[in-house]
Amino acid sequence: MRQTLSTKNPQNVQVFIPAALNRPTHTLYSICVVVHPMQQEWTINRRYSQFHQLRQDLFPAVHGDSLCPNCITFTNNLMEMSFPSKSPFRTNRNVRKRVTVLQEFLRSLVQVVFLREKPECRNCGLRVREVLRAFLLRGAQPVGTSDLCKIHTALCFHQNNCEKERGMNEPESNQTECLREVSAVESDRDPRSQSYAGTIERISFPSNNMFESSDDKCHDDALPLEEAMKQVVIAEGSACTKADIMERLSSMWVAYESHSSDSSRLSMGTQHSFTL
Repeated sequence: MRQTLSTKNPQNVQVFIPAALNRPTHTLYSICVVVHPMQQEWTINRRYSQFHQLRQDLFPAVHGDSLCPNCITFTNNLMEMSFPSKSPFRTNRNVRKRVTVLQEFLRSLVQVVFLREKPECRNCGLRVREVLRAFLLRGAQPVGTSDLCKIHTALCFHQNNCEKERGMNEPESNQTECLREVSAVESDRDPRSQSYAGTIERISFPSNNMFESSDDKCHDDALPLEEAMKQVVIAEGSACTKADIMERLSSMWVAYESHSSDSSRLSMGTQHSFTL
C-alpha cells in the first residue's frame, strides 16, 4: 500500500535526504523538500560544509542581549540537535549514518522554524527563517510538475493561529505573506527601525551568498556510467531501482545531466509519510 504525505496541517513541510553522491574528495547530499498545500516539491544538493555553515549562521541570528524567551529557547534547541562531526572516512556505511543524522537535523529545524505556534520576535522569527529558507531554496530543481516560481514562495506560507481557524490559504495569499516577510526583514536590517525590546542587533549573513555563488552539483570528469552509479549512496527505505539511481545521479553530477528522463522519480510523495 502506498503512503502519501499528510496534508492535515495548513502548512506541511517535509525534508528528506534520500541519496548522496560519494566522491573521493567530497560527499554531496541530495535533499528533497515538499510543501503542502501548494503541492510543490524540489531537490537541492549540499555538502557537509554547507550544513555546518547553516548551523553556524543560525546562532548569530538570535545571539545578543535579546529579551525574547523564544530566542533563548531556539538557541538551546539548536545546541541540543544532533550534528555529525567531520570525518575523513567516506565509506558508504558512514555516509548512510551521516544522512540519517543530517536529515533529522533538518527536520528538527523545519519543525522549530516554520511550524511553531509561539509568538516570535524578528530575530527568532524572520531572521532565522531567512537563513533556513536560503539554504532550502538555493539551486532548487523542481520535481515533476512543480514550478520554480511557486517554489520560491512556498516557504513564505507561514502557519499561524489565524490560518488554522480559517483553513488553507489560497496561493495568492502565500505570495502576499512572502512579500510582507521580505519587507519586514529589509526593515529590520535598517538601523533606524524599531527592534524587539530595543535589543535586536543588525546582523548580516555573508554565508547566505555562498549558496548563491557556490555550485550545487559535482563537476568532476565523467566516469563509465556503471562506475558512476555505484557512487550514488541510496538511503535506507528510498527507491533504488536502476532508473531511480540514474535520476539521482543526473541531479547531482553535471556530466550525467543528459541522462535525466523522468524527474518525477525524484519524488518522495509516494515513498514516505512524514508530518511535523
